[in-house]
Amino acid sequence: MKTLYLAKEPDLGVRDDLSRISGDVTVVDCLNGYGDWYRKKSYKCISRDEFFELEDMKFDVVIGNPPYSDRSGNTSKSKDLDNLFMELSTKIGSYVKLIIRAKHFTNSKSKFRNTLFSSNHVKSITRLDNKVFPIQNTETCIVEWDVNYTGPTKITYKDGTVVERQLSSDSVVKLDNPNYVASVDNNLADCWVRGKLNRNKIVAGDFPMVELCGTNGEPVITHIQNGLETTAANQYGVIINVATDWGSLGRVMVKPYEASISSSVMCLITDNNEQAEQLQQYLTSDDIKELVKLNMPSFHPTKDLFAKIPSPF
Repeated sequence: MKTLYLAKEPDLGVRDDLSRISGDVTVVDCLNGYGDWYRKKSYKCISRDEFFELEDMKFDVVIGNPPYSDRSGNTSKSKDLDNLFMELSTKIGSYVKLIIRAKHFTNSKSKFRNTLFSSNHVKSITRLDNKVFPIQNTETCIVEWDVNYTGPTKITYKDGTVVERQLSSDSVVKLDNPNYVASVDNNLADCWVRGKLNRNKIVAGDFPMVELCGTNGEPVITHIQNGLETTAANQYGVIINVATDWGSLGRVMVKPYEASISSSVMCLITDNNEQAEQLQQYLTSDDIKELVKLNMPSFHPTKDLFAKIPSPF
């Protein structure tokens, strides 16, 4: 049996896994830093770069816990890696069992989720307890894929709920909410907008813009050059910071009518100020707070989140 093992640093868990694997084993040094260690232990070892050139090779089994993202660039943004490892693994392996982040399965626009779920070969998805990999605000899961299996997927949620579900390209899964859906009827997504102007690009002028929802219960207003940012200007609505706490909308405020919004702020447009005040009360109600907690997969109140919140109007 040919096994490909995706490894990071050779910690106790990796060493234990490798001691129990027999047959023809190749280790992928996913961090490109431990290849010599694996070779000294007599394992065949390839680098991460070499792994992504393996499209013509075949393995009976591909298992492991690949890196989730790459932060080696010069920007604050990271590049997803775990989905790339999973994608190639299903092309070169007959049976795949990898630990990846659960966030990929909540995004209805994800090509990775679409391709994986429409394959009809996902045997199981199991949410891991946060104590297994205690990474803040990161949900992980074991995905089991088998080219010789066709049928429903056994999904094990955070609370222990187990559901057999036939997945398709339209399916979304949030592993702490068995009732998670892509959207509800008459939702708030259509009135969602986000500003475009980064705060470090502000040029002073005479036109008001909401830079942030402030800590004192009031929007932080700055005045910018005419035409620099017009999103939501001269419109009613409710504003929320783009970066909030996990599972929470954070500060919800009524937008000043004349003001536009920066890229750090999103707005739900309303027809008038009365509606804006109603919407503010609605979004800060206990029922909606609980709905947000169940459906918000990140720090950001995205348009996708508001597709899951019914409109009060």
